[in-house]
Amino acid sequence: MKKIIVCAMFFIAAVLLLISPGCSSKPKFDVTGKWEATIKYNSGKSFSPEWMFKQDGTFHEFGGEVWGTFTVKGDKIKIISKDEKEYYSGTLSSKTHMSGKFVYVGFEDKEAITWEAVKVDE
Repeated sequence: MKKIIVCAMFFIAAVLLLISPGCSSKPKFDVTGKWEATIKYNSGKSFSPEWMFKQDGTFHEFGGEVWGTFTVKGDKIKIISKDEKEYYSGTLSSKTHMSGKFVYVGFEDKEAITWEAVKVDE
């Protein structure tokens, strides 16, 4: 009888841990598809490229050839150029919005470049 009670207590504890808010996993985002981005420099200049994320993990900028690859972990995204000298890092705030910073490796402190992107196809 004591063994059954102990097993039941462990089962109840495991269920409570799984359903508690602190243990819930971050949402998973599917970024594949077309996005409209706005890249902003601290000098005030900006431009708006079209981005394409493909299911094979490739990232295309301006609708052209492969610029690099991307990974999404929870609500974090990282896009790395093919030569690994530049990257975008950011956060997905919803399934259609993300933002972050752009970095030239070795020049991280030279200019602040931020970006935002909105998914245009659902």
